[in-house]
Amino acid sequence: MKKIINILSCKYNLLLTAIIGCGLGLRLFELSSKSIWYDEACSISFIQKPWGTIFSHRYLLRPVYFLLLKVWSIIFGCKEFALRSLSVVFGILSIYLMYKVGKKIFDKNTGIIAAFILALSTYHIIRSQQARYYTLLMSLILVAVYLFWQIQNKGKLKHYILYGVSLAVLFYTHCFAAAVFFLFTNIFYLFQKKKTKRWWICQILILVCAGMLLVPAQKYYYLEQNADQYCPMQYTGILVDIVEDMSYGKRLNQGGIGYYGAEISSVPRKGLFYLFILILLYGVYGFFYNKRKKIIAIKLSFVILWLIVPITVFIFANIFLPISKWSKAVIIVLPAFYLIIALLIGKMSRLWRFFVVALIVIFSIPALTCYYFPGEGDSWREIAGSVKSQVASGEAIVIFPIQSLAQYLYYHNYNADKALSAVSPGGAMRGKLIKGQWISDFQLEGNYFVGIERGRADTFISGREQVNSKFKGIWFIINPYWVDNKEAQDLLEYFKRWFSLDYKREYPWDAVEVYHYK
Repeated sequence: MKKIINILSCKYNLLLTAIIGCGLGLRLFELSSKSIWYDEACSISFIQKPWGTIFSHRYLLRPVYFLLLKVWSIIFGCKEFALRSLSVVFGILSIYLMYKVGKKIFDKNTGIIAAFILALSTYHIIRSQQARYYTLLMSLILVAVYLFWQIQNKGKLKHYILYGVSLAVLFYTHCFAAAVFFLFTNIFYLFQKKKTKRWWICQILILVCAGMLLVPAQKYYYLEQNADQYCPMQYTGILVDIVEDMSYGKRLNQGGIGYYGAEISSVPRKGLFYLFILILLYGVYGFFYNKRKKIIAIKLSFVILWLIVPITVFIFANIFLPISKWSKAVIIVLPAFYLIIALLIGKMSRLWRFFVVALIVIFSIPALTCYYFPGEGDSWREIAGSVKSQVASGEAIVIFPIQSLAQYLYYHNYNADKALSAVSPGGAMRGKLIKGQWISDFQLEGNYFVGIERGRADTFISGREQVNSKFKGIWFIINPYWVDNKEAQDLLEYFKRWFSLDYKREYPWDAVEVYHYK
């Protein structure tokens, strides 16, 4: 009997090692091929500032990742591969934790299948290749869930302590994720028959600790909610969008719900979406017609709450508050989605299980191919390289909106010791830090740089009519999807009136247009 157990354990360990190896390869492949985008520029710019800035900024609401990234950048540098590799580390950790959670809640079979799906997940790979906190967020959710279930199985005092610590760290990584986790676990627990005294004490302590943590963050809460909100697309069917995103990474441009990007609409690339929907329908059928459904009903109800509560909170909150940027935090439901799929696959016969797993591999290839080789996915590196090689001394580089200054300057100063040093991509601070003040109009290497804020195009136009002779030429870089169309047209008309158009090029991947006027 022991031999059989040892053989099975060895099999699962080998499978898990192979899955993690595969996941690592997919996340390292083409890691630095794409240009950084706006959110990554925010991360890179932010960590270049002094340590104390992290605790005097609206990012105080989620400083954990930025503290880690700052340390990481000191050790490994500020190039794309180096900075994104931190997310790869947490992405691989997520795969391992997915197995542990699946095994803890259900069984080893479910854990292995869930880890396998996650390793191939285009959506998770996208997140793992961005210098942002998404894979850290997912790792922390998995840790918190694992400890929660450890407590359910008569956990020791250390598990309660670690559970509280994990929630505190989760809160300061993303308060939305911590709030919905606390919400769905308590909804689940309220329906349980037995509630121990220790559990009630733990909940009270968590509430007290959360309240204490909120105190220093209150002054920054207003800044967070009133910072620039970017939601360029109005769309319907958000639930379908979320499921499609989790299935095959629907919007591959920036990998986030609500952002402009290349849609994947062909049937082969949507294959995972259709396959996962069929598996879920199979699960609904099996649940209502399986006499043994009560065996997994409690565990499954927890995972279902984990899936639907965050999405429901996000959808309803988004109706009343402009928090579209939080949509990417919905990655915390990804493990629940894959656990349900994995559980249902595990209930199939061996032949059907093999067939479905093979289909997951086959349908993952088109989505991954589209992500790795999009055709036009190198915009900001190419834009900065092209402009820098052609710009003449005395010419101005005008960027609208000013947020795009961060991506451009990252590549314009790519060989600098500290990329994006003293550049702010947005928020309350704009432009470049000069003598303690943020300036949107400055000189660098013989060229003028001008960043125009949204809503300030008319100010630029009225202020520049007197000094047009100052510029020998204008390089105008605009992202139309970030700005009001009228403002964009007004600026183009202004340049047309004072200069002659010499060059124009569009970069569809990041929806950027570049004009050169003489």
